[in-house]
Amino acid sequence: MSFNKKIVDTTSNLFYNKLADDFTSYSIKQVKYNNSVDNIIIEYLDNPNSWLDIGCGDGLRLLNIFRKLDYIPDKVICLE
Repeated sequence: MSFNKKIVDTTSNLFYNKLADDFTSYSIKQVKYNNSVDNIIIEYLDNPNSWLDIGCGDGLRLLNIFRKLDYIPDKVICLE
C-alpha cells in the first residue's frame, strides 16, 4: 500500500483556523453544554496528581473546572 504524501486532510486545520478568531463567542454560546460536560468529568475525578488537557483552546474552561474543585493537580499539561 502506497501513501501519497501530497494528499493532506486539512479539514480539522481549516475548522480550527476559522474557529480561533471567534473562539470566545462560540464558547459562550455553548456554556450550558460545556458546564454539563465539565460537571460529569468532575464527578469521575479522584484527586489526580497530573492532568493532560488535549484541545484546551484558550484554557478558560480548564480554569473554570479548577474553580469547582477542592484541589488543583500538581502538574497540568495543556495541548492545543
